[in-house]
Amino acid sequence: MTKIPGGYILVARKTLESAVMSMPPLYRSIWLWILLNANYDERNGLKRGQLRASMTDIIKSSSYKSGYRTISPTYKEVRCALEFLRGKSAGQSGGHTEGKAEGNTAGKMITTKSTSDGYIITVEKYDFFQDFKNYGGDNGGQSEGQHGGRAEGKTEGNILRRKQLMKERRGERARVNVNKGARRPVDNSTPPPSQIRGGDQLPKDTLAVADAFISALKLTRLDTAAKREIYARGIAAQCGKLLTLAGGDVELARAAIAAKSAEYRRDGKNWKPDYIVQDFAEWDEKRQRRQETENRRQAEQRRDELEAAERAKQRRAPAAPLPQEWHDLRAKMATAAKLKSFTAVGRA
Repeated sequence: MTKIPGGYILVARKTLESAVMSMPPLYRSIWLWILLNANYDERNGLKRGQLRASMTDIIKSSSYKSGYRTISPTYKEVRCALEFLRGKSAGQSGGHTEGKAEGNTAGKMITTKSTSDGYIITVEKYDFFQDFKNYGGDNGGQSEGQHGGRAEGKTEGNILRRKQLMKERRGERARVNVNKGARRPVDNSTPPPSQIRGGDQLPKDTLAVADAFISALKLTRLDTAAKREIYARGIAAQCGKLLTLAGGDVELARAAIAAKSAEYRRDGKNWKPDYIVQDFAEWDEKRQRRQETENRRQAEQRRDELEAAERAKQRRAPAAPLPQEWHDLRAKMATAAKLKSFTAVGRA
């Protein structure tokens, strides 16, 4: 079980009888804030039960939101609350949780010492009120069972009372179950719903996938064919979706259920058949995208190979024969060149 970070404080139920409960909510808010921020042990130059705070810190801690506005107490209201907690507005009644019965007066709950940046606030009798051993059990063991029992071990009386209470509750549940069984007996030999309705049976593939879900969920209460078929009818839609995604392959669907349920157990997660169907759908979608990408890549590769082969074939092919006009023109040019040469020799 995950533990709550940040630690804790003890607040006595006698606080309900103290004078601070009859004061405005601001007084209780400041008092609780001081208790929560007081040092549990000596550190930062402060003793156990002390904290360093300024008026700005206290005002900010007592502010709250109302729509878009931030409502904060005034300096005077905070000062009056601190005066009350110092016990200067009433007689000394000697503690955090005493005084209401003595005329609604408050004892000295804190002392303050002024510093350059605020106050050093000391909670009176902090060690006494934050010690489990100082709390009695006249409330039926609730304080000891909740606080002292968890932190420093339950007393023998509390353990016996708790065992007796659990025994009585088990007996009450047993009597209720017996009465229910007398009113509506269960017959494990009842035939499956398909036989009662005259052959309206589920497909074998759906039943096989439902059995895989039952095994993965470890539903030992489904110990008869009738119960298993009733459960299968409840998840028939999920089984059908899973079979469709698996292309009708029952073994693939069963393998997916086994693999995902093992993964959920390893991660400590609770799961339902819907979760596996959703995960399988996401996996199938990713697989299809990968397959489409691979098909496009192979098609482009084949096209490139065909184009390269076509270019190579064109390079190896023989040149086409020249037309006859080109040969006639070349012969005429050769004859003209010979005549020109002969004429030049005759002149010489």
